Amino acid sequence: MSVVICDVGSGFGVLAREVGSLGYDRVVFLVDPGLLGDLPELGGVGVDVVWGVLLEPGSVGELKGLVGRCRDLVDFVVVRSLGVGEVDRAVVLDGRVDLLLVGGGGVVDYVLARDAGECGVGVGFDLKSLLDSRGYRRSLLVRRFRKDVEVLGRYGVDVVPCLLAGDRFDVKAARDFRSLLGVFGFDGGLFDSSREFILERVEFNREVGGSGFVEPGVEVVDDGDGGVGDV
Repeated sequence: MSVVICDVGSGFGVLAREVGSLGYDRVVFLVDPGLLGDLPELGGVGVDVVWGVLLEPGSVGELKGLVGRCRDLVDFVVVRSLGVGEVDRAVVLDGRVDLLLVGGGGVVDYVLARDAGECGVGVGFDLKSLLDSRGYRRSLLVRRFRKDVEVLGRYGVDVVPCLLAGDRFDVKAARDFRSLLGVFGFDGGLFDSSREFILERVEFNREVGGSGFVEPGVEVVDDGDGGVGDV
């Protein structure tokens, strides 16, 4: 099963059908938190539609508030890095988040990689900057991307390369995206492992919903009556 991540605010049905025609079985729509109360029912579009959210918090407090409000409403939570180190680290330490999305490289350090590996939070790379760059700029971004992937791999972090298609013209066929990763020096293993990570997280989130998540720093204990309480 192949999956593509899209960042759109409307036209979901049209884009879902386009995704299906390009060889994908599932599409993850990342929407603004303000749209979560008014998501359309999409049936008969030929692909499994997954609703996700794209958060852009500027502080740790804002991060916690947004994740707490959105986690139960979607099956995939993505936080885009704004380059604030303490926020990025709080993201990868929060098991309610599925993916930290960074730009063209140079954001990941060993502490972030270690924390992401321990908490099971994936790290995604928006490759649009690579496609839009040329010459020395592109070669520099590719080297940074490879270095980040190497660092993350040492700590067993799932890496998700993506293009965040905003409309049907941005969507690349699955085989073309796999080939694109090859141009940047990666074999098909990265494409396959990122797909598996997304599918596993979505299935887990659909199965347990919000009940399976515990706020970081909260310990859940048995209260002696078959229930639980937090300490």
